[in-house]
Formats: sequence, C-alpha cells, structure tokens
Amino acid sequence: MARAHRWSLVGVVGLVLAGCTAASADTSPTVGPSETAPVNVRVAATTAAPQVSEASTTLLTPSTTAAPTTTTTIPAPCTVIAVADSVGIDLFNNGLKDQMASFGCTLKWTGGQRGMEFSAGADVLAGAGDIDADIVVVMVGYHNAKSNTQAGRFPSLIDKVMEAAGPRLVIWPTMAATDDCSANYKTAVGVANGNLDDALARWPNLRLVDYNSLLAAHPEYSVQRCPHLLASGSKAVAGWLAGQVREAADAALAAASGN
Repeated sequence: MARAHRWSLVGVVGLVLAGCTAASADTSPTVGPSETAPVNVRVAATTAAPQVSEASTTLLTPSTTAAPTTTTTIPAPCTVIAVADSVGIDLFNNGLKDQMASFGCTLKWTGGQRGMEFSAGADVLAGAGDIDADIVVVMVGYHNAKSNTQAGRFPSLIDKVMEAAGPRLVIWPTMAATDDCSANYKTAVGVANGNLDDALARWPNLRLVDYNSLLAAHPEYSVQRCPHLLASGSKAVAGWLAGQVREAADAALAAASGN
C-alpha cells in the first residue's frame, strides 16, 4: 500500500508540471520513484503543521524495550544400562524403564538377579560393555553385605564394578536398610556407604544419590522383609531414581561444557 500511495502522489505532481512551458520542463530535474522527499516537502509547505500536545508526544514515542528472547535447552544424552541384585530388580519390575522415559532417558539394558553376589554383579556388568550407553545405574551389594563389610572386601568390590562400567557415568544409590533390618545389617549398610564415599576420590565418574535418606523418610515403603519394599514403594523409588539420573546427566553435560 505504501508503494501505491507514493506513485499516486507522483502522478498528481506530474499533472501540475504538465501545465508548465516546454522550456521549463526541459530544465526541471526528472523525479524518479525513489526521489519522493522533495514532493513531500512541497506538500507539507502548504499544510499547517498539526498541534501536538506533550501527552500525545509521549504516546507517539516508540518503545525502546527490547523484545524478549527465548533459548532452547538441549537435554544431555541419557541412555542407561543398569545392574542390580534383589532391591534393584524390584525397581526394574515396578516401572523403572517407564519412569526413565518420562525424564527423557532410555533404559536400554538391565542385568542381575535376586541373591546375586557383589562380584557376580561386576561380571554381569562387564558382559554389557559393548552396549552403547552414557550412564550405568548400579544397585548391588545387598546380598552378604555383613560378611563383605566385616571382611573388608567392600572397597575392592566397588572398584571391580567401576572397572566393569568403563568410562561411563555411574549413578550409584547409597545403600539403605528398612526398619525391620537387624542392627548388624544396619551397621553393615553404614560401613558400605562409607566405602562408597571413599570411592568418589578414586573414581571421578562415580556419582552417589541418597537412597538412604529417601528410605528413612518413607518407612511406609517397607514390606517388612529386610531390605525389601512393597511394590508401591519400589514404584515410588523408581520415579525418584529416574529423576536423579536425569539431574546427574544434565550436571555432567554442564560440567563438560564449562557452564
């Protein structure tokens, strides 16, 4: 529309100029489509300037506020494999894969079994070394926790699992005992968690998430069969663990990028 108005105005001026003498037309500069400023000046000269109040001046002042900007956050890679004995197996069977998916993570493989020895868990995980995954979730050590901690084997067993995990990020929930566990078992769990804390200095790709505190806050999850949970409790813990994995993946990406 602006272009059409400009050419209409030039047409009107052309009619006025047509009444001039041929000599004056020969000496007058040709007005092209892009040279409309002189025409505007001539028309403005015959029109009284509008009175603009201070209020209307304020209203006509263009806004200098910058337009809001939006950014898109790309989630960190989150493909997961997991190895577990009975406590973790219950999570596998109560929605861990779906919970992972709800946080944008893919649970590609799970391994382990009920009553599995700590060292056997490391062997199972080593067998999954060719699976393309960014993260390993580990829930082993519950079976024979008392004898392994009392004999001082727990640190070396942690190292064996970490070696089997390779360079991938390892998310390891701290061990936890339900209320009905014996005092000796609860002591073993405390020693095991101390050994896991110490392992952080040896394994920079190890991240601990505090399952111990979560379970202490929710005694209703217990099935009263140390250290196992009700199906509803395992489902709730699966949702919590999936969120912890997502946070750890994002934090690792931010650290790698220097943010």
